[in-house]
Amino acid sequence: MEREDGELIGAIVLAAGEGTRISALTQALYGHPVPKQFAAFGGDRTFLQQTLDRIAPLVPIERTVVVVADHHADLAAQQLSAYQGVHVVHQPRNCGTAAGVLLPLAHLLHRAPDPSRARVVILPSDHHVARPEILRGSIVEALWALERAPSRVALVGAVADRPATGLGWIVPGFG
Repeated sequence: MEREDGELIGAIVLAAGEGTRISALTQALYGHPVPKQFAAFGGDRTFLQQTLDRIAPLVPIERTVVVVADHHADLAAQQLSAYQGVHVVHQPRNCGTAAGVLLPLAHLLHRAPDPSRARVVILPSDHHVARPEILRGSIVEALWALERAPSRVALVGAVADRPATGLGWIVPGFG
């Protein structure tokens, strides 16, 4: 989406994970383990497809870069075939999230009219979002908040309904 001042808003969709925590479930559903982002739970749209659908009202598909593991490239291509113009970056091996963001970020910044003013949304593709309109509203608020953030970084999160310490952590005010 172009802002009035010409800033590019792009999206990076992270879809290179292996989804090993729920491999027993996807094995039961599909007959073989499938990373969570490529699975459909309770419908016909996979988490990856739902993520692209969710961000589409905010970011044109041609400014969306999806990062996939190289060995899941065929599965990703099949699921992304309806999203003409999406850019797909194949990650040859898993080097973590930071490495998975840098190359797609370079793709988006290369095409930005003024890379120093570019705004990019980074989204996981393995989450269920019951009310996508609320998430989109929060993303829009975060993008505008960047004007006041010296770091030019904003994190949008969800209020936890229970502790899930096995999934990682965020340190408020760090950085």
